Amino acid sequence: MQEEVQREAFEGLLLAKDAKFQRLQGQIALIQDELTNLTVVEIEKRTQRTDEEMVLMTGFYRTGFFIE
Repeated sequence: MQEEVQREAFEGLLLAKDAKFQRLQGQIALIQDELTNLTVVEIEKRTQRTDEEMVLMTGFYRTGFFIE
């Protein structure tokens, strides 16, 4: 009887630990996805800035207006 109670308590703890682990894995996956999305946005912003700077530089060279 005592062993059965202990076994059930142990199984309950394992199930609780497993559920917590799965919850944490889900949260980590969400964080990774969000970081990936932020990285993509930052790369797009950097690319746009670089493109805009290239357009400006091209205009400066064409007009002869270039400041060092």
